[in-house]
Amino acid sequence: MNRIRRIAMQLLERYDGMFTADFESNKELLDKIAVFRSKELRNEVAGYITRHIMRRSHAGQPTTTDTASMGEDVEQVKAESAVEE
Repeated sequence: MNRIRRIAMQLLERYDGMFTADFESNKELLDKIAVFRSKELRNEVAGYITRHIMRRSHAGQPTTTDTASMGEDVEQVKAESAVEE
């Protein structure tokens, strides 16, 4: 499994309800919940997550975001989370 897919799948498992089908919002969310060594890596992961969610939404599975609890989750994650390569 390549690095982009592995990182994206780990993030989707942990923060699935927080991602949307919008690339820009996913980029901003990744800045808040993870540490990336480069902008390019962050963008590739955000793109993979966006495509993954878009495929799911086209397959008929619902995609929702829980923005009410997102602030609390982000604060907790900032202290404990870093994406490993």
